[in-house]
Amino acid sequence: MAIINARSPYYVSVTNASISYAILDISIWSGSSGTIATENTSYSLRKSVISTGTSVSFEIAELIKDDLDLSFDGEYPSESAYGDAKWVKTTITAYDSSNVVLGSPIVSTKIALDSYGYFEEGSSFTLAGESLLSSEGDIFLPKFGDSNIAVYSGNSPFVSLIDNTGATVSTSAFFPSIQSAEQVKYISLFPELITNLGFDDASSWSKQSEDSIEDGLLKFGGQSGSRYPSAFIPTTGTNYILTFTITDYTSGSLSVYDGSSGINLSGIINEAGTYTLKYTQTATASNLVSFYVVSSFIGSMDNVSVKKVYDVTKVKVENSTAINTYRQRVDDDNGIFENSNCLYTALDFNELTRNRNVIQAEECKFEPHKVTFINKNGVLDDMYFFKKVTDTLTTKRDTYSSNIIKSDNTYSASEHSVRDFNITANGSVRLSSGFLNESVNEKFTQLLLSEKVWITKTFKNSELVLPINIKTSDITYKTSLNDKLSQYSIEFNDSYNAINNIR
Repeated sequence: MAIINARSPYYVSVTNASISYAILDISIWSGSSGTIATENTSYSLRKSVISTGTSVSFEIAELIKDDLDLSFDGEYPSESAYGDAKWVKTTITAYDSSNVVLGSPIVSTKIALDSYGYFEEGSSFTLAGESLLSSEGDIFLPKFGDSNIAVYSGNSPFVSLIDNTGATVSTSAFFPSIQSAEQVKYISLFPELITNLGFDDASSWSKQSEDSIEDGLLKFGGQSGSRYPSAFIPTTGTNYILTFTITDYTSGSLSVYDGSSGINLSGIINEAGTYTLKYTQTATASNLVSFYVVSSFIGSMDNVSVKKVYDVTKVKVENSTAINTYRQRVDDDNGIFENSNCLYTALDFNELTRNRNVIQAEECKFEPHKVTFINKNGVLDDMYFFKKVTDTLTTKRDTYSSNIIKSDNTYSASEHSVRDFNITANGSVRLSSGFLNESVNEKFTQLLLSEKVWITKTFKNSELVLPINIKTSDITYKTSLNDKLSQYSIEFNDSYNAINNIR
């Protein structure tokens, strides 16, 4: 099925020797492709033929784009659904000058994404044959840094994650669907949810006598000592991501350890909130996830989950149908294609496969920042900035002169005779990528062309996703020939005021 790129022109046309005008009916909706939803956007357009022409064309991409509004809050529309792909049904009917229908109406139903094509790709560019929707280039990640790749399910892609030993650690198979929410799928490259440590069964937890497990919560009674899930035994040397939520906090403190005589992973916890801990399991007297009460902790715990972090070095996406490959491009140019295993090995590429290298970049000095944006293919894409971060705050204000004189003709020298009001402040941040290879150039291009961008920050022990706007308007591309390695610095503005003025 062809995909409509809503950020590039999309034409619907009809041709007839006797045509006088045409009427185009458009429906845009979410849900099943076979049934137009009650909640849909509809248009009916009429256009007359130009002079002695025999065809009428409509360009409708902007109308479609108005219905696409992809958002991001830290949770990817993930393995189950993508909410901002829309079905578009077009029915174009030709009429003669006597208002008689000419021939049969031309009816088409296609999926639309907030995607676009480059000028060089021509007016008929489509993503229909491509399964891997994430941007080109190697994927650079920090330790514990997650990234999600997007695939188009319509081509029945098979996705494999391959680790540093060449072993396949995870596979995912996807199939075509008539549901708009199933057209795009996201796969996390690193973490795998290996256990959800719920509190449905009290026998699965080792707890203190004053504790209780009720309503799916572990309720701490204040007694010192450890609480841990008895069924989960981490493996020494393996990387994990532990997430849990503290609610109903009253008093006291606790800490999280990676085992008996293990390392304190959390420091002191003495307030409610959602906590995410990233750690490598050390060799301890007993490998476990230990929630240890330091002093009379009164509160509840919920949503405990553990993810295992694989050392993925390659993503392999296999297509079930032919795509615009090297062979096809040779044939289209009337060249002679010679089947060569050496060529395919050198290109790390075949007719049905797309590969992305995953590189774990070590960064000891700076905290890497993840930026998520809508890429060329209309899906969420991630990239990390590894080096220097510069934060800036810009303020604006109005002033007025205030009369501070009193009735007795005196005034206080401590009062403001010139007062500020209507103060606004907007933050900005400049991020440096660090040294990467030139394969990332295309990703930076798509970042600068993106209409929606977000940054993930740590706020009060939790990850917070905030909207940002790109301030940088130009970059100079780096190449291995001229620059050996690529390094970019991009400036972003906060897409909100520092003072909460949302009313």
